Amino acid sequence: MKKNYFLLFTLLIASASYGQTTVFINELHYDDASGDSGEGVEIAGPAGTDLSTYTLTAYNGSNGTSYNVTALAGTIPNEGGAGYGAIFFAIPGLQNGAPDGVALDNNGTLIQFLSYEGSFAGVGGVADGITSTDIGVSETSVPDGQSLQLTGSGTVYENFTWSSAMVSTYNAINTGQTFGAPVASISITSPADSAVLPSGTTSVDIDFVTTNLGTGDQVDFTVTKNAGTPTTTVNVLSSPFTITPTADGDAFEVTAEIINGGVIDSVTINFTISFPCDLVIGAITPICDALTAGVDTYTTTIDFTGGGTSTYNVSSDFGTIDLSSGNPSVDATGTITITGVNEGTDVVVTFSGDPSNSSCDFTRNINSPTCVIVNCSNSGDIIITEIMQNPSINSDPAGEYFEVYNTSGTSIDMIGWIIKDEASVTETHTISSNLIVPAGGYAVIGNGAMPNGGVSLDYTYDNDISLGNSTDGLVIECSSTVIDQVVWDNGATFPDPSGASMELSTTALNSTDNDNGANWGTATSAFGGGDLGTPGAVNDFTLSNMQFDTNKFNIYPNPTNTGFVNITSASSGLLEARIFDILGKQVLENKVVNNQLNVSGLNVGVYILRLTQNNASVTKKLVIK
Repeated sequence: MKKNYFLLFTLLIASASYGQTTVFINELHYDDASGDSGEGVEIAGPAGTDLSTYTLTAYNGSNGTSYNVTALAGTIPNEGGAGYGAIFFAIPGLQNGAPDGVALDNNGTLIQFLSYEGSFAGVGGVADGITSTDIGVSETSVPDGQSLQLTGSGTVYENFTWSSAMVSTYNAINTGQTFGAPVASISITSPADSAVLPSGTTSVDIDFVTTNLGTGDQVDFTVTKNAGTPTTTVNVLSSPFTITPTADGDAFEVTAEIINGGVIDSVTINFTISFPCDLVIGAITPICDALTAGVDTYTTTIDFTGGGTSTYNVSSDFGTIDLSSGNPSVDATGTITITGVNEGTDVVVTFSGDPSNSSCDFTRNINSPTCVIVNCSNSGDIIITEIMQNPSINSDPAGEYFEVYNTSGTSIDMIGWIIKDEASVTETHTISSNLIVPAGGYAVIGNGAMPNGGVSLDYTYDNDISLGNSTDGLVIECSSTVIDQVVWDNGATFPDPSGASMELSTTALNSTDNDNGANWGTATSAFGGGDLGTPGAVNDFTLSNMQFDTNKFNIYPNPTNTGFVNITSASSGLLEARIFDILGKQVLENKVVNNQLNVSGLNVGVYILRLTQNNASVTKKLVIK
């Protein structure tokens, strides 16, 4: 049998008045004559209150841990028509003779915490430091079967007092306990306090909610506009209360009060109506002042409309602002010029209006152009031959890359060319340094994140471009001329691999055939960290011509360091071989004799082996070690 004596320590839910706390611990049965099973807590509150969201938790004060959690249920009854009632909940085995406590919460929000028998930090950081002797009882002064109860009258449980040594009144209001009428309350639900409403607002609805309004209670609204003389509207019968007319720049303080001989409850909010922002920024055009190998400067023009409506301040973190061709404080339209910015330096321009008549306060970004001499090639001279759009070693976009191939007979420098994401107008990158692709050779361009899965990049576009895993596309331009473009289609005709690149067939190295998804396959060679691809080298994927059966064709060993490779075919007929280096230059032509090809004269490296038999041909990668 356990004897426990509790003292109330309360925490209110945040509210405008004390009248908002409605459910509370009304009685503590701390010592049951029949044993621990009858111990527990009685909850009181307004009739009809659903207790399904409430929880009682018993805590061991010596270590602060909970040892009993009771989920409440049921609806508080109306006892004798008083509008209040009580329900008892058993908590067997309450701790005895040591710091302890019981907490009541609603949906995880602490309502009330009671501690007893010594100092206990409790829950939520509450520390009362009160013992049972503070309420005039001791552990031996109360006989078995009695309890600690709230008595008296009031509208909030803080107004009641505790009384000990009283006979338990399970599921009933305590002896001598009465309740006053519920306290009326009011809250404003819209607009929010400190709200800024858009310009052009001509009237504002003040939505409000009242509870427990009694006979004679009335709702009054007092409105102060622009710190002027307050005006009061009395006895507002229903929500909303409308303020009209309103205008741009108006500032309001609104107080709602419940009045009945005096103020019972009140709430105040403030809101403003913003001024318009008439200034509209149009085209932003950065142009290089010179095109040299060194660092050049550039000039930016910024078109605007809607000027002349406020005093506007225009500032930038770099360069000199020239308003001679348009001053937004004076001119309705015009052009702002920013000069003297070094190539490679991006600029942030800030526009702000006079706060007394304008809400304009915004920025625009200027990306530096690449000021170099750009040499464009013909369409199709550079083509896209490999795309890693969905790496596995790294999460997107780290590890993404694409490969280009020079189909022409001379080297090409791609400096000043533009890479675009075909599906996004914002994803664009200008190649700002020399990127030379040799004739018949490759370059690898990709994301600059590290680690990147072992990709050796010839140029990085940083994070300016992202390669979509399903449907997306890449465009390479030079001076508005499309050099090459590839758009993939979520596996409809293009492959859609993960952890492997899409590769253009070595038999389709031109800007027309690489538009066709049927000419693309999935890489099979591992590189770097373990993804599959051949960045900067001959692709794995080859489409055979004239139905050559590659499944019945074998080359071994490959890679080889023996000076020869064995070649077998399920078909009969003379088998001829031609070998090309990665630049497309033929380095060997010979017949396959006795299923063997002599490659002893080749240096270590990667080659393209093309076999022809019965007017059909196939291409494979050959590695000499």
